[in-house]
Amino acid sequence: MLTPVLLSSHPEYVGAARTLYEESFPESERVPFEALIRSCTMDGRFYVFTEGKEVKAMAALAVGKTIMSLVYFAVVPEARNHGAGSELLRWVLSKREGRRLFIDAEDPEPGAPADDIRVRRLGFYQRNGFTSCGFVSEWNGGRYQIWSAGGLITKEEHDAFWEKVKLA
Repeated sequence: MLTPVLLSSHPEYVGAARTLYEESFPESERVPFEALIRSCTMDGRFYVFTEGKEVKAMAALAVGKTIMSLVYFAVVPEARNHGAGSELLRWVLSKREGRRLFIDAEDPEPGAPADDIRVRRLGFYQRNGFTSCGFVSEWNGGRYQIWSAGGLITKEEHDAFWEKVKLA
């Protein structure tokens, strides 16, 4: 079982969290790590999930009054496909405090090299209680489907949220 740890309370895990972040997300989908840490400390929460002293997963959350975003969620490769991601996502969902939780997931592009991974990722979120909000957002040259749990969000709510929460 993995233990959730608030990164701001345990700076000894920052290096491992940075490594997992940089290895899990392409550069075009990342913001500077320091900006992510700063934003998640001011307007959210950054958790690592540990087994012993090893970081096995991370979840970066941006939090608003009625909605929150799971901005980055990653599990180390050796812990994938064994239920760890679903277990951790259920834990994150339990921390919503009545808010709707949304994700921006890469829009599958037929024929693109990473299309299979993108389709599988959407299936993962759907199996874990997320529903498509029915719109796509563009950021940094990419297209992202918006999915949520705990109720749908509108495009207007999504856009207003990101206007208030600046990650970079």
